[in-house]
Amino acid sequence: MPGTALQCYFCVAETSDKDCQRVQNCSDSETHCWTQRISEWPRYPSPARSPAQRPSGWEGGPGQPLSPSPPAGTALQCYFCVAETSDKDCQHVQNCSDSETHCWTQRISVAGLLFLSKGCSASCEDNSQNYYMVVSNTTCCSSDLCNASGARALRPALGPLLLLAAACSLMLWGPSQL
Repeated sequence: MPGTALQCYFCVAETSDKDCQRVQNCSDSETHCWTQRISEWPRYPSPARSPAQRPSGWEGGPGQPLSPSPPAGTALQCYFCVAETSDKDCQHVQNCSDSETHCWTQRISVAGLLFLSKGCSASCEDNSQNYYMVVSNTTCCSSDLCNASGARALRPALGPLLLLAAACSLMLWGPSQL
């Protein structure tokens, strides 16, 4: 139906939300507005999503799909996505800056639901954490498009798993068996 397309704010590389007030009419296939804030992360990023701007290093005008900017020199390329539920939605290629030498994949499982995020980072450290019903796993690599697959299962941290196994064995055999 004409005139009912989604409208989103559009800007690139603005430093303030008040500088991002241009309204863009989206194509019929676009169903969400989103924001990507680019900043330096001390270890690895945890990007946020909300309506307004497109990530730096990406081009696309009103009604056009996002596409990566032409590569600058020999910069690393990584797959990029934010909080997607399927690896097939994480196939955008991002040209990293010269200081970004790592690709990362973050898998967050919340009560059985998996969310994937991918991108470039200046530094990165493999990490796995468990918080009750939330499991977070970050993997890092340093070659072009090395963060392709994000569908690997989340591995719980070994320490809590060993403690759980010890507690279960104590409950099964009881103190009288020790």
